[in-house]
Amino acid sequence: MIHHSQPTLIFQIMNNPDITTRGKYQNSIGTLPDLESYDFENIFKVCFDPDRQAYFYNIIKTVNIPNNINQDLYDIEIVPPSTSMTALSHKVYGTIKLWWLICTVNNISNPVKFLPSGTPIKVVRPQHVHTIVNLIKQNLVD
Repeated sequence: MIHHSQPTLIFQIMNNPDITTRGKYQNSIGTLPDLESYDFENIFKVCFDPDRQAYFYNIIKTVNIPNNINQDLYDIEIVPPSTSMTALSHKVYGTIKLWWLICTVNNISNPVKFLPSGTPIKVVRPQHVHTIVNLIKQNLVD
């Protein structure tokens, strides 16, 4: 089980000059369960706190997708009333695990806040998701 770090620990990590190289990806740590391909956590490295004997995610990373992405890569979806990002992900992709991609493409910073009903948003076409997710992973700074 991965334990979330305390605020003081996050502050210490943020001041660490080698933050982008600290940790390993979860699927490369044999004692932790493997993540599925589209899990958001794949973007972040996992660090180990020897004092607490606990793992935590190094969340000091941002994924940005340009606003002017090729229109052939996405469709416009109209948000139904009272629809969460996970529900929208399930509707479009058949999995709740791509909520983060919808948020990233639309610059949504709060994934738990419902968007107003009728809001048009971009969704990466299902046939392009694998390629887009792999490009994101390849372009992350290690």
